[in-house]
Amino acid sequence: MVEPSSQLEVQRGKTAVRYRVEEKFHEAVRALIGPASQRKRLEHAYLDNLSDLQAAEVPVSQQSKFAQLRATLTHERQLHPEIVIEAMSDDEVADAARQIFILYDEITGSGAL
Repeated sequence: MVEPSSQLEVQRGKTAVRYRVEEKFHEAVRALIGPASQRKRLEHAYLDNLSDLQAAEVPVSQQSKFAQLRATLTHERQLHPEIVIEAMSDDEVADAARQIFILYDEITGSGAL
């Protein structure tokens, strides 16, 4: 049997992780808006906010989408995202940015999209 205080600690930990993930995606979306080129905005959104997230931190229903985004931007972690993003076509960059918006919408449940 799990002690009530342990259950509370586990719940607080889950809440903290969820908040961290939502905050990271919020900041990534903010990075996608601005005066720099879409390519540079995508680079900053991923490197500054999403690259340190683990798929297991993301809600289960979005883990595969997040893993696919990471794979797209790192070529399965074989290349640095700056190199991959630089080599992407404009359509691929736009699609990756769109995926960040979609994940943000799904994770936060904002229904903005």
